[in-house]
Amino acid sequence: MFISDYIGESNEYDKKLMLEEKKPKSWLKSVSAFANGKGGILFFGVADDDTLVGYYVGDGSRTAFVRVGNESVQAGAIELKRLVLRGSNRTYDSLSSHYPYEN
Repeated sequence: MFISDYIGESNEYDKKLMLEEKKPKSWLKSVSAFANGKGGILFFGVADDDTLVGYYVGDGSRTAFVRVGNESVQAGAIELKRLVLRGSNRTYDSLSSHYPYEN
């Protein structure tokens, strides 16, 4: 399942541009609603027009995190490239090469 498969918002998922630390009510309402229902998914980093805005921006740098077991850890270079490809519905094998076949 890709993020592009989730169009708009529904009773199963909600999209937020960012985690507003100074306005927690804006996203905690969704958390509460999902917790009091059948569950759901919150996507952060997605604008209202479904544009993917990007990763967490903290301390002035853009950082992507991935889930490893019960921890959120910073994505390494290879994992970050995989995330970018997955977000654009592509795989490494589908990328074209700049080298001629003969080489």
